[in-house]
Amino acid sequence: MKYKPFIIALISATSATAWAADQHRHHEAHVHGHAALTLAVSANAVQLELESPAMNLLGFEHRPGSDSDRQRVRDAASFLGQPSRWIQMPGDAGCRLGHARVNSSLLEDSHHHHHDHSSHAQEAHADFTVSIEYRCTHTDALRQLDLSGLFQRFAGFERVDVQWLTDRQQSASELDRHNTLIELR
Repeated sequence: MKYKPFIIALISATSATAWAADQHRHHEAHVHGHAALTLAVSANAVQLELESPAMNLLGFEHRPGSDSDRQRVRDAASFLGQPSRWIQMPGDAGCRLGHARVNSSLLEDSHHHHHDHSSHAQEAHADFTVSIEYRCTHTDALRQLDLSGLFQRFAGFERVDVQWLTDRQQSASELDRHNTLIELR
């Protein structure tokens, strides 16, 4: 990771702490095998955001060069965009999917065959970000969420760092394939 000298000067001149913290967080999110999940539970909604290096999902993070690469990207995105396949919630919470959005620079590549070199800079760190919202009738019943489907589908996941927030508490936990439950209560 090489930074131009003037950028370094600029950073040292300004308060580097916030920048460093953000870079650290971003770097943490881009360790292969690791992913970050943020979960917020409010009175009648659950919002999740999963950020993962493409490598965990695809086994590669270069631009999809072949049809089979492009198909892998589309399959991964399609799976992530159907949260019922990888997030299990207690039925009595009465949750209905509001929306699920999947973003990645690789996804754009898999739909159009053109090469836009302006996005070249992001290539080294191709991430997938999945934003999901559920509307729930009884969020009190959300005792736990099970993400075993994610680990089953993608062998590349070793660890998911979860930060979660409810009206009662804020906490963090670490999931792996032997421990796939987020315990909220």
